[in-house]
Formats: sequence, C-alpha cells, structure tokens
Amino acid sequence: RNPQPTLASAGRRSGYIKIMESICLVIVVSVMGYHVRINRRKDDQAFFLATLNLTIFMGLALIRRFSGHTSDLVFVPLGFFIYVVILVIILQSVWKNMIRQEQKAVALENDMRQLEISIDAQKQHNELLIAHANEVKEQRHDLRHHLLAIGQMVDEHHYDDLRKYVQSMTDNMPVNHNVVYCDHVIINSLLSYYKDCAEKSGIRFEIQAQIPAHFQTLPDNVLSVIVGNLVENAIQACKRMDHGDRYVVFQSKVQGDMLVIAMHNSFNGVVRKRDDRFVSSKVADGSRLGTGLASVTSLASKYQGETEFYGEGDVFYSSVYLKM
Repeated sequence: RNPQPTLASAGRRSGYIKIMESICLVIVVSVMGYHVRINRRKDDQAFFLATLNLTIFMGLALIRRFSGHTSDLVFVPLGFFIYVVILVIILQSVWKNMIRQEQKAVALENDMRQLEISIDAQKQHNELLIAHANEVKEQRHDLRHHLLAIGQMVDEHHYDDLRKYVQSMTDNMPVNHNVVYCDHVIINSLLSYYKDCAEKSGIRFEIQAQIPAHFQTLPDNVLSVIVGNLVENAIQACKRMDHGDRYVVFQSKVQGDMLVIAMHNSFNGVVRKRDDRFVSSKVADGSRLGTGLASVTSLASKYQGETEFYGEGDVFYSSVYLKM
C-alpha cells in the first residue's frame, strides 16, 4: 500500500478544518465588532480584542500551513495562550466591577432606608403637632365656659372653690411633648426618633444641636442620610456592648460657612478595618465592608466636606464637616 494519498488526504482535511475554524472566528469577530460598535461597552470591547487576537494568530497559522509548513506549534498555541491570559484579565475586571456594583447597591439601599426613617420621623412629628393643635383647639372652645364659671365664683366670693377650679384647669392643660433640638425641622424629627429608639434600648442619648433651618448648597435629604447613618451606627454599636455605660453624645454647630457635627459614643472597643475602610459589624466573619460610614464619607466629599472616624479605648469618635 502507498501511504502518500492517505497523508495527503489527511493534510487536506486538516487544512479545510483550519479554514473553517478561521471563517467561524471571522464571523464571530464580525458579530462582536458590530455589537461593540452599537453598545460601546468596555466588556464587549475587551472580549472583541481577545477574539480578534485569536483570529489573527489562526490566520497566521493558515498562512504558515499553505506556505508548506506542516506544524502549527508556534502561532496556534501562542494565540490560545494570549487569548486565555486576556480572558483571565477580563473576568477579573468583571468580577471586581460586580463587587463594586454590589457595594453600591447595598449603600443605595441603606441610604433609601435612612430616607424612609426620616420620612417616618417627620410623619410622627406632624402627628404630634396635629394632636397638640387639636387639644389647644378644644381648650379654646371651652375657655368661654371656664371664664363664665370663674366670674360667677368671684361674684359670689367662693374663693376656695375658685382656687380648686383654676388648679383643675391647670392640671388639664395640654402638654407639648415635641422637643425642639434645632431649627431644621427634618433633622429635629430624626433626632427625636433616634432618641426614642435609644431610650427604649436603655441607651443614654445627649443632644446639643445647632443646625439652621435651610442650607444653600446641602439638600435636606443628603443631610438626613448623613445624620441618620451617624446616629444609627452609634446606637447599633452601643447595642453590641455586653457591659458598661451605653451612651451617645451628638453635637453640632455652625462655624463660618461650615456645619460641624461631632459625635462620640461608647462601643466594645473592637475596630475592624480592611483596605482603610470599616468592616460591617453585622457580618461576623468581616466579609462585608460597612456602608453607613462609607456613605457619610462619600456624601460629605461630594458636597465639599470631610469626615474623620476613629476609636480610642471604648469610645468611638465621629466628625463631619459640611459646607453650607
């Protein structure tokens, strides 16, 4: 038997296979290039370049084969190696981007929750004001009858009865339970809400707030998210304490064109950080970065402000500087 025709046939079949592979790669590259041009996404561009690189090396391998060489040990392995390296880099970039997107989603969810708390606090504040206004309205309605009764007792010289009657009126006067901490209505409601939450958990909450009613550059929703995250983090830190005095001290004042918020609270003395960022204490293994303080820092930086957070012993200090 003559083996030459068999080898020639095998060579032709191998050449046809290489041609088909190259044609398929060209088609794939063309389709990917079309989508890259339409969508203009970075991930698509990276995959397109990787596939284009492989197509070029496959083309070089075909040229080498049709030039009379029978071995493809140079271009094909090198092309696949570069292709795999590029794919690994792309997948690593995609993975990091997914992590960043997840962190942004968690931060956004946290900020939305703070806004919902702020709205609920404002609603409770309004309900208190309405209830107080209704009580005052009822008192005004009954005032005419009280004055007539007082006048009658004065005319009849029933001074002991008059004294008891006035005392009864004083005891039944409506009491305004709404405490004013600052001029900013939303923040005042938010501080009232968190003070109630802290006291229910046995946490002492001291407030000395000087916050104007309006700001020129700082939106109300941004300020409520910042204050809400600060105070909630402090209360949660106090709740994690096994022993000792649990307290939160919130202070704010205006200095020039800056609003300065200085807060300190007790905590268990354990500060966990990763890559200079605080790790969430809600996850025991420290696998998730904290979102509350990170959100405060991000918002403060966006509005030309600064933040500082650190722990000393069993006291955690938070400072926020915001341009008004």
